[in-house]
Amino acid sequence: AGGAIRVQAGSLVSVGGVLTSGTGSMFLTGASVDVNAGSLTTGGAGDVVVRATSGTANVNAGSDAGVAITTVSGDMLVSAAGNVTTRGVIQASGGAIDIESTGGAVSLGNGRVQTSGTGTVLVSALSALSMTAAAQIVTGGGDVILAAGTDLTIGGVDAGAGDVSLRASAGRIAGRADGSVD
Repeated sequence: AGGAIRVQAGSLVSVGGVLTSGTGSMFLTGASVDVNAGSLTTGGAGDVVVRATSGTANVNAGSDAGVAITTVSGDMLVSAAGNVTTRGVIQASGGAIDIESTGGAVSLGNGRVQTSGTGTVLVSALSALSMTAAAQIVTGGGDVILAAGTDLTIGGVDAGAGDVSLRASAGRIAGRADGSVD
């Protein structure tokens, strides 16, 4: 059985290369967490948890097509008390993906958040949730739920046979000029 990788700090946790867990889970917890120009990868049923307890969570693969976080059949959580920003590919081959800001905004930059099979993608923000026009959320039939406390701006969303739910509690819902919802 694979062991878990746990990285915890009272301030910033920063990963700038490739961190891989064979079949275990991976937990990165700090006041703020930065995943930069590398990737977090778990095999088997390992989950990935990136949690910023009082600041921001930044997941940046360094390029739009670069893989930032991937699991084979585990679930994924990127959570921050402050803002969450992403760029690159975040993928769960068989699990669900949750990206949440409990105290700020979520910004999905160029790249893709993707599950295969029936994994659900949930993205939620206390304030605004924004996707660039080149940002994509894709599932293999799982549901996509996008929820913002204020404005919600979507890029491309494709849930296959799954449902898409869009909610802007105290704001408006807008689409990017070249984004699409399927």
